Amino acid sequence: MPELSFSLAHSRCSLGYLLHFPPNNLPQSHFGLPRQNALADFAFDCFSFNFLSATLNFCYNYFMVDHLTKEMRSWNMSRIRSKNTKPEMIVRSLLHRMGYRFRLHRRDLPGKPDIVLPKYRTVVFVHGCFWHQHTECKESHVPKSNSDFWKSKLLRNVERDKRYQKNLAELGWRVLVVWECETENAATLEDMLSTKIQCSRL
Repeated sequence: MPELSFSLAHSRCSLGYLLHFPPNNLPQSHFGLPRQNALADFAFDCFSFNFLSATLNFCYNYFMVDHLTKEMRSWNMSRIRSKNTKPEMIVRSLLHRMGYRFRLHRRDLPGKPDIVLPKYRTVVFVHGCFWHQHTECKESHVPKSNSDFWKSKLLRNVERDKRYQKNLAELGWRVLVVWECETENAATLEDMLSTKIQCSRL
C-alpha cells in the first residue's frame, strides 16, 4: 500500500505538471488523434495505478512520432551535411596517414565522389548507413512514422548510388564504398582500404 500511495501521488504530480504546462504545438499521436488525447490516456493510466506504462506511452507519443510538417522537414533535411561529414573526415585523415594523396569531390566525375585517388584510378564514397541504406547495419531501418515518404526517399538514394557506380565503372574507375559504421574501428578500416586500393593497381 505505501508503494501504491507513492505511485499515485507521483502520478498526480506529474499529470498536474503536464496539464498545467502543456507542450506547445502539440503534434498528432501515432493513432492520428490530437496530442491532447495522449494526455488523456496518460491521465487514465495514472489513475489506473499504471504510472510506468503511462509514462512510457506518453514519451513515445510525444518524442518518437514524426510530427514535422512537410516544410519543416524539408528545412531540417537541407541543413544536413552532404560533404565533410565526420565519417568522411575520419577516412580522409586515415588515408593521409597511410601516405595516399587524393582530391576531393571532383565535379567532373559522376556523383562527385568524396575522395578521388587518381594514381590508383579509384574513388571512395563515404556513405551514411541510414541515408544510403547499409543492408548489413542496424542503422538502415525505415522510420515507422510517415514510412511511405521515407521508403520512397531512401530508395531513390540507393538507386542513385547504383547509377553513379555504374557510370564510374564504365569510365574505368574502381569504386570503393566505406560505410559510416565501418569508420568506428580504425585498424579494421585501414586494413580494408589498403587491401582494396592496392588491388586496384593489379
